[in-house]
Amino acid sequence: MKAIDRIYQVLVTHHLGEKLTTEQIAAAVGLTRGVVSSYLSHLFRAGKIVKSGTRPIFWEVSAPASAFDDFIGTQGSLHAVVDRCREAIIYPPNGLPILITGPSGVGKSFLAKVIFNEAKRLGKITPDGRFVVLNAADYANNPELLSSVLFGYKKGAFTGANTDSPGLLDQADHGYLFLDEIHRLPPASQEKLFSLLDSGDFYPLGENKQPHHVTVRFVFATTEDIDNVLLKTFLRRVPLQVTLPAFINRTLNERTTLVLNAFKHEADRIKQSIQITLPTLLSLANTNAPGNVGAMENQVKLLCAAAYAQHTDKTVPILVGADNGYQITISGTMPLQQLQLLPTQIAPTMAKLGQQLQTSLQSDDDINEQNLLVRQTVRPLTNLTDAMLITAVQQQLQGSAEAILHHRYGVRLPADASFWHRNAVALYCIQVGTNVSRQHEFAPLSDLVRTKYPRSAYLFEHMLAKVMQKDNPAIWLLFPLLMQPVVKKVESVAYNGILLAHGQSTAASIQSVVNNLCGNYLFEAFDMPIDVSIHEINQQVQNYLSTQRAGNAGTFVLFDMGSLNQMFSEIKKTQDQKLLVINNLTTAMALDVGLRMQRQDSFTTIAQASHRYGDTMGTQYFEGLSD
Repeated sequence: MKAIDRIYQVLVTHHLGEKLTTEQIAAAVGLTRGVVSSYLSHLFRAGKIVKSGTRPIFWEVSAPASAFDDFIGTQGSLHAVVDRCREAIIYPPNGLPILITGPSGVGKSFLAKVIFNEAKRLGKITPDGRFVVLNAADYANNPELLSSVLFGYKKGAFTGANTDSPGLLDQADHGYLFLDEIHRLPPASQEKLFSLLDSGDFYPLGENKQPHHVTVRFVFATTEDIDNVLLKTFLRRVPLQVTLPAFINRTLNERTTLVLNAFKHEADRIKQSIQITLPTLLSLANTNAPGNVGAMENQVKLLCAAAYAQHTDKTVPILVGADNGYQITISGTMPLQQLQLLPTQIAPTMAKLGQQLQTSLQSDDDINEQNLLVRQTVRPLTNLTDAMLITAVQQQLQGSAEAILHHRYGVRLPADASFWHRNAVALYCIQVGTNVSRQHEFAPLSDLVRTKYPRSAYLFEHMLAKVMQKDNPAIWLLFPLLMQPVVKKVESVAYNGILLAHGQSTAASIQSVVNNLCGNYLFEAFDMPIDVSIHEINQQVQNYLSTQRAGNAGTFVLFDMGSLNQMFSEIKKTQDQKLLVINNLTTAMALDVGLRMQRQDSFTTIAQASHRYGDTMGTQYFEGLSD
């Protein structure tokens, strides 16, 4: 066997869809990487193999185009359903009838048409075979009319039957008949139908001597419990039954693909690119309405129609969702494969990573060990994600880091592009690879991170609040990857610093200046209305301190005006750690305290220094357990 044939054989012997790197193939055939790379290029140009990714490049055998390639979920949650449908198509001599069940709007009609297209592609029906559709619900109140439409009729069969008329069964000869809402078919028609399934023969209305013979393949569909609405004798003649799940029960990566596909159809309809935001995509992917996929598609249509109506220049892309600067652009010519988000192994990969991180945290491993676990998991996924969406996530992630971590808390993450790309891939995998029904499995991980890295965890939650789905504990999978560069610095601060000021942004402005000049998260700020009570202020302080889980190093509270004694007494009631309260807050005062906190001066030294801020200042501090 020639070397190039051996290389091709290595790929063929692996399961369809499994990808190998050049190095893996070279090891399997015993040739150098350079030689194998050359042969792979020949096979690629010949169309025998396809490649994906960049570093490394992955190779796999080219799969023949299948009608099921357009059916989202073929390689995912509906893999078993598609396999059964394929079996029904190829089973000799004329395939098997298929009954598709599932709630309204899940894609039963679309699957039926895909089955027909695949049968035609495989040559199992004639090129001129038709796909004929009958919705029995349209004739629910007129069973006689339904029978005449389905089976046809002879001249004189009833008043107005002036000529012989073929039915849909005759029209579907050598093709497929899709009978939707079959539960609306009356028992008499079901009986005639199962006789047809046995022999291929049926009698039109008014005919009792000469049967019609057809070669028809059947796909039936219903939203009802088949045991309650279909004759047992009929069901016995339909051995293959498949069920399509509700939209919300599909994996999140499939739901996002379905949403993007809906936008693709609208882009094609209006001949214009559409831009959507990532939050819009995820919101639509979590649609849980009785109409399922159909309900989601209607939402997409309404969004596009509203956006389209606002543009007079039809060359301007439509923006769907809040304009936060991070959009995904979809065109009507974009192939479905480009919309496929992630392979199905993402979900179990994320679950496994969660368990590994929990074990590492419980073993009190260093943050670098946890960072390595996430990097090892993300690395092979980098080439399996959609570049268009990764770019959108990366922009959003960096924007949030700049606005929250840097601007507000003075904490800078690396500017390295590879750092942000790696984190974007990880965040995206978490977003589309963790289902709502399984999110509770990550709750122990979030508790462990908050316990071990309370200050860093606080910053992490604030930063991701506008990026991730609300209350999804799977987000903590990202923590070691994103926060590792700054964890030790942030956790090194032994004190809690709080700034309280009346007005819309007074405290926040001082916080930003001081934290950035010190280059670390030292102060949290609370801007308060003028009429806020001491009790309400204290409640905010207590809520914040509960997230910090600080030890006995101490807490510094700087506020702008009000009763010093009241403020000190109120906060001291619920605090067992050292407490210093200073009034008449200024930027210079906060900076001085911040620099001393950063130097890790003793609590007593900082408290004594506060008396030198001027005659207008007041301080009160406490160095023991509260009464």
